[in-house]
Amino acid sequence: MKNKFLISLAITFVSLFSFAKSQNTESFQKPIKKNLAKLQSCSEKSATAVSGTVVVDLEINDNASIQRIKINDEQSTLTDLNVQQCVVLTMKTFKFPKAAKGQIVPFSYPVNFK
Repeated sequence: MKNKFLISLAITFVSLFSFAKSQNTESFQKPIKKNLAKLQSCSEKSATAVSGTVVVDLEINDNASIQRIKINDEQSTLTDLNVQQCVVLTMKTFKFPKAAKGQIVPFSYPVNFK
């Protein structure tokens, strides 16, 4: 009985550690921060002056691929569709780290235009 409890406790600890590790998004944000100049050039896609924020929701999988990417319309203040599309297409070219095996790392990233 004691062994089953210890095994259960160990599995719970490993699961919690994996969950916490998968939720650390700092390393997944580095490729975006490194390429901010590319994202800022998206403002050239607009016919008018660009000011505001485009918030992008991403999910990175254990193959280092973007599993899901979309504009968070509720949090974005810049609604120019050409700029938004450019931001998404540009982010799709970035090389992200792999998520832990079997994990997906969700996070949001705001791109500010002034």
